Amino acid sequence: MSNDNILPGSITGLDSAGRQQILQAVEHLIQVFWSRDGRKNWEELWENSISVWNGLQGVVFKDTPRIAAYLDEIQSRGQKPETLQELESVFVETFINTHGGVSAPLYHSCYHGEEQLLMQQPALEMQKRLSEAGLEPQNPGEPVDHLCLELEYLYFLMSLYLHDPDPETAAEIADFSGNFMLPWIQEFMQRIPADAPGTAFFANTAEAMQDLLQLLGRTS
Repeated sequence: MSNDNILPGSITGLDSAGRQQILQAVEHLIQVFWSRDGRKNWEELWENSISVWNGLQGVVFKDTPRIAAYLDEIQSRGQKPETLQELESVFVETFINTHGGVSAPLYHSCYHGEEQLLMQQPALEMQKRLSEAGLEPQNPGEPVDHLCLELEYLYFLMSLYLHDPDPETAAEIADFSGNFMLPWIQEFMQRIPADAPGTAFFANTAEAMQDLLQLLGRTS
């Protein structure tokens, strides 16, 4: 799947500043999607979204990413306070718990097979990657294929590469981003309703995440 808004090239073609900005974007995605109850500083996340995605303009994106444009539009309408009040409840209903089941689970295994069960093959593959890297999950009670645990592993790889641009690390970043994460994130993104201000924030953030993974998944 191609995206005309993504600049050509791969992680190996970016300078140190560009890699640092991508690292910040991955950290921001963890902050947006991590939580059992949805309670977090939505005001801060809202402001960070604008700076993070605008900061990648000219690095990853040709034009202002959709999420930053969306936030600017909402702010210009004077709707920001109302939207922020909706984000916590929308987060819970979309990703954590709601009657009849959530539309977009945060677990990779739920996108593997029709039964949408936890702890399937993606979790086994993720545990293998962590073990080979000598890493232990920071949240041992959480399945290792939670979106944010996968993002934390990507953050680890990006941090390594930022300090030592080793070809093997670059290859692991490309394989993990493009072959392991991207396919299920594309489906995850499509499952997020985008017909209300609160859900639109998450839908647009997921689309920006997809675009970022597409760039990181390139090998040249």
